[in-house]
Amino acid sequence: MSQAAEAKLQVSSGSLWICSGSHSETEVMVLDATRANHVLDHFTIANCRILCIASVPAHPGAQEEREPSWRQAAASRDPASHGHTSAEPTVWLGSQSGRLFLHLTDCCRRRCLHLVQLAECVHSIVYTGGFVVVTLGNGMLEIFHRNPDGTWDLTGHRSLDLGPPRHSVRCVVSVSDGVWCGYRNRVYIINLKHLKIQKWFEVTPHPERQVRHLAGQDEGVWVSVRLESVLRLFHTHSAQLLQEVNIQPFVTNMFGSRPPGLSLLQVTALSVICERLWIGTGTGFIVSAPLSAELAAGSIPKISNGAPAGQEDPLQGVAVPSTIPYCAMSLAQICFHGHRDAVRFFVSVSVSGPASQRVGVAADRASPPPSEEETTVLVVSGGEGYINFRIGEAGETYRGTPAMLKSERSHLVVSRVRT
Repeated sequence: MSQAAEAKLQVSSGSLWICSGSHSETEVMVLDATRANHVLDHFTIANCRILCIASVPAHPGAQEEREPSWRQAAASRDPASHGHTSAEPTVWLGSQSGRLFLHLTDCCRRRCLHLVQLAECVHSIVYTGGFVVVTLGNGMLEIFHRNPDGTWDLTGHRSLDLGPPRHSVRCVVSVSDGVWCGYRNRVYIINLKHLKIQKWFEVTPHPERQVRHLAGQDEGVWVSVRLESVLRLFHTHSAQLLQEVNIQPFVTNMFGSRPPGLSLLQVTALSVICERLWIGTGTGFIVSAPLSAELAAGSIPKISNGAPAGQEDPLQGVAVPSTIPYCAMSLAQICFHGHRDAVRFFVSVSVSGPASQRVGVAADRASPPPSEEETTVLVVSGGEGYINFRIGEAGETYRGTPAMLKSERSHLVVSRVRT
């Protein structure tokens, strides 16, 4: 997770895929989600900088034969293992050079199942409704669908142009039966079934700004803009602006003018996990705030049926339920364990019952031990370096070549949320 390249993933089999490295090489580490010190696999991808990664489930009709764990481990080390198809659970990795790698999730992980060369840098990947949507650095979307046998059609994918190629599509999120994409200072709403732009709206009036992160829940999508500390909530049906939240005052109240650079606070990671909005900043802070439609009870803005920018709204007259994820910054929390540089990502891992005690996360002494039925969600953030903001930077030196402070190496910070 160096500054040069970082990515992450939680997959359905209970493993966590993490990519890190430099411009010339990417290391892929697969961890057991229930045992943090158990590495399931570790391999490198040469001459490649991975920028994004996504989990794609198996085709509903795929017949998977589960092998014993020892045979899966042996197969994962054998690059000549065959007999598997993309109808099985896969992991898709996108690179700066436009290459798209498909790897199996549960076995033969090291062997690239398929390699697709796209026209430009791959910025984000999302699976939704039977499609895989890939966003590129030339303003294009590549949309993949399955063949009749459940495998992915990797040659007949469709393209959708959002604008001039000098601008990239930096983020995408699944919303209802389509996706929202961040392109320049706008969000484009894409209907995947008809492969067309349903509508678009401006997040900020400044055309030089870039929509950087999208995180959705229920009837709302939270949006961040590059180099800004302001988050905006939009309604999924009308695209109406519902709420703006500036995290700068909250962090300043907590830490004053420390650390240096706090005046340039910006959002670098954003996710919705366990009914909370998780926000990562360029200075390494991790902020978590509760989300609830009840937070604005009695004062929830009326949702307009009018489409922005003079466009026709195809949902005019449709009743819209009020399940809007408003954010209460007055109830927000900040983690004193953070990163020296920008927070790069958030990912969640669910652990049920006593297994949650094996993940190596310190328990709250004031809280009762989890029951057999209780589910613990681990929220993992990744970034460059580690710092305890209450006591300052660690001073331990890494005994390696070249010499590096422990606090400067890539770290994962794990928070536990009981549900």
